[in-house]
Amino acid sequence: MKKITIFIFTILVTSQVLVAQNLKKVDRLLEQKSYKEASELLLKEKNQSQEVLEKLGDCYYYTKNMSEATKWYKTLVEKHENKVDKAYLYKYAKSLKGTGNYSEADIWYQKYSGKNISTDAYLESLKEDAVVYEIQAISANSSASDFGPSYYGDKVVFASARGEGGDIYKWTNQAYLDLYSGNVNEEGDIVSAEAFSNSINSKLHEANAAFTKDGKTMYFTRNGSSKGKSKITHMKIYKAEFANGEWENIKELPFNDKNYSVMHPALSNDEKQLYFSSDMSGSFDIYVVDITNGKLGTPKKLGNEVNSESLELFPHISSDNTLYFSSDRYEGYGGLDIFKSEKVSGAFSNAKNLGEPINSNEDDFSFIINDENELGYFASNRGSGLSDNIYKFEIAQDLFIAGIVKDANTSEILPGTEVKIIDLNEVSSTVVTVGEDAKYSFEADRGKSYTISVNKQNYTPFSVNLTVTKDNIDKDIYLDQEKVVENFNFSPIYFDFDKHDIKPEYYEHLNSIVQKMSEYPNRIVKLSTFTDAFGPDIYNLELSEKRAKSVINYLKDKGLESSRIQSKAYGKTKVVIDCNKGEDCKKATAKERRCEFDLSTTLNN
Repeated sequence: MKKITIFIFTILVTSQVLVAQNLKKVDRLLEQKSYKEASELLLKEKNQSQEVLEKLGDCYYYTKNMSEATKWYKTLVEKHENKVDKAYLYKYAKSLKGTGNYSEADIWYQKYSGKNISTDAYLESLKEDAVVYEIQAISANSSASDFGPSYYGDKVVFASARGEGGDIYKWTNQAYLDLYSGNVNEEGDIVSAEAFSNSINSKLHEANAAFTKDGKTMYFTRNGSSKGKSKITHMKIYKAEFANGEWENIKELPFNDKNYSVMHPALSNDEKQLYFSSDMSGSFDIYVVDITNGKLGTPKKLGNEVNSESLELFPHISSDNTLYFSSDRYEGYGGLDIFKSEKVSGAFSNAKNLGEPINSNEDDFSFIINDENELGYFASNRGSGLSDNIYKFEIAQDLFIAGIVKDANTSEILPGTEVKIIDLNEVSSTVVTVGEDAKYSFEADRGKSYTISVNKQNYTPFSVNLTVTKDNIDKDIYLDQEKVVENFNFSPIYFDFDKHDIKPEYYEHLNSIVQKMSEYPNRIVKLSTFTDAFGPDIYNLELSEKRAKSVINYLKDKGLESSRIQSKAYGKTKVVIDCNKGEDCKKATAKERRCEFDLSTTLNN
């Protein structure tokens, strides 16, 4: 029994030693940001202690796998809520936001901060007066991380881990970052890229460059080389000058330090100030430093309008002095969101979230914009985990279909024309009557199809189908006048006494009516048939109806649509010569036995 007890005790002690050894190894891996290797070791631990759960959650949290981070933080707080540091309540809330579970995230954020926040209400408020953006992934993205775009003449320089054959960075399991120069097409898409410069790119990370307009000076981020046991490195900003066809004179900025990071440089439009991000005060915030005759002054931390208790990274100052940056503050979609703060009279306004679709519940950052064409770029890991992609965006404008209604022959404007726009997607319509300038304008939605229908008296109706893509549609409409006909009232045809069949001598006459109707497809023909005074009223009315039917059948046989034929039988109600006896009377009333034609009416009327 004593031997068994000693054996069991030995196993327990040995297991505890192994656990302790594994956790020490995990700590070393976490210090080196080797999160993947650390998580593999932690997953082998059968005893899911508080420490194991905390570190497992952290492995996924810092590699942006929020679904797995949520899973392990949830187990942590369920088992040890009263023991864990409050920082883990915040991480759990942020992980939940990263999966889009805003209501649950708000509950845990309230436990962390004591603040009652409704993320759904906040995001809904962002839709008020929101700028509409159109976004599209650039063609030059790779399967590795691509981010940090910056303008360099007519090119865009960005950071990428697409390199091959070099060392692998353990945190991302990708190559070390280098700078690449991207070629931009007419649509603003970055369509290809090549390594930027061998004198800039090294075995370390290079990212986030800023260039002077003359292309002779650049600032960029590079990590310091790791020394000692800790393997912890800090980011630094370097300055380089372009001379003799190459970048040279590469020097650190004077306020770099081995104890904190300085990174993400951005030049003001007048190039008299450099903005950057640094944790020199403890957490990453946005700083600015004056540049005087090429020399940098003392960095100044921006105020609370921009900085917060959370991370502030990737500044960009546009030509209109709007500061764009990324922050992981809780008020947002989750992960890093892009904010803007306008500089007015030397002071920055309270930062405002750019909203969707620029921001998502993952990381969105490194935003730059050209104010002239309202086109720019940003990076995001939406839908791709750790790998970042660069997106092109344009500020969408209100779109209109507009134009002027004119006479097709004279180009004179046509006031008073009725213009109708029909939304083919929603089957709705709007009608306007153009004013003295004959101009029409309808607001339209991108991607929808419409029919424009135009009508004006004495002009042929006009319609056209249009699909709105990305630009306004300017569509002047030219109407053709209806052809002037010398006589729309054709002479009558006549019938024999007490007959309704058509005499052959009138075939050609009826054919000419059919021809005229084909020339004027918006006309109708009205038939009026009559009899003489011989016989009873009812008999004559029926006879005149038969005469109308004979004419209608003939016209239809010749191709005229029945919808364009109207008829009315009058019988003997319209006689002029009121006699009904004798042969002389029959001859005198021959013109009463007739069919009259009227082509003066249009279908619209």
